Parts: sequence; C-alpha cells; structure tokens
Amino acid sequence: MKKNRWPFLVIALAGVLSLLIVGCTGPAGQQGPQGPAGQQGPQGPAGLPGQQGPAGPAGKAAELPAATLVLVPSSGLAGAALVAYGSGFVPGEKVRVILHMEGTDMSWAPAESGGTVTANSSGAFKLTPRGGIPAASLIAPGVYSVEAIGDKGSRATTPLVVLAPPAPKP
Repeated sequence: MKKNRWPFLVIALAGVLSLLIVGCTGPAGQQGPQGPAGQQGPQGPAGLPGQQGPAGPAGKAAELPAATLVLVPSSGLAGAALVAYGSGFVPGEKVRVILHMEGTDMSWAPAESGGTVTANSSGAFKLTPRGGIPAASLIAPGVYSVEAIGDKGSRATTPLVVLAPPAPKP
C-alpha cells in the first residue's frame, strides 16, 4: 500500500516558505512618490500684543483757512447799496470790516455790535453796511481797499471801485 505523502509535502513546503518570508531579507526598494498634502489645520490662538512703538515726529501746526472777502457789487456810485460776504474765517471769530480811504478809515459793522461782525459756525458772514458805498462828500471816485480782520488771525482784502457820477447832460 502506498503511503500518502501529501501532508508531509505541504508541511515541508510551508516550512520553506516561512523561512523565505521571515528569515530572508533582500535589498530595500526605491522610495515611492510623495503623497498629496493634507488639509490645513485650524488657526492657532492669537499671540500676546507687542509693546507700543515710539511716538512719531511732531506735525506742522494747522494752517488757518484762507479767508476771502467779496463785495457785491464790487463797483458803483457813491451811495449805492453794497453787501460784503466773508468766508474762510474761524467759526465765532469777531471780524472788523474796514474801508481804507485817503486820510481816514471807515469801519462797517451792524449797529450795536461793537464794530465787528461774527463769523457763523461755517466761518462765513454777510454784512450790509448802512448807506452802502459812502456818500460822494466822503469819498472820491477811485479804487479803494476793503479789509476784513478777524480777532483770531484771519485776514482778507478786496478792492472797491467808486465810479464817477455821469456828466450832466447839457
């Protein structure tokens, strides 16, 4: 009778394979390609605040706005109505408006104002001098200077042209 050799062969083959797998190591293979990057993690907590830096250099002093003075009309006959408009003055500034004539100056201001007009919250004013351009007995035809001088340093000047009356018709 023949003996069955299969179990012996299977056991012997298993032993040889296990020696090959466990007991034998070959050279390492090449490294594989790098895998894709993972997703970014959550942001960490904020760091402590740093020290305050040094103070910057001092800036220039603020410049006053350029004050302006306009007469409407800017020319006319003696006695003609006139309105003076000022802007660019400091809000609340008391402004003296002066007509410089030969040998004398004439101050224009509202009655009982102490000789000044006060600039509004926008730095503007409107002044209607009583009598308008001075009478012919006070001023000759020519070019004169009207000046607005504020008590906080604002200043503006504009010309006033006093026209000669028309010649009488024969």
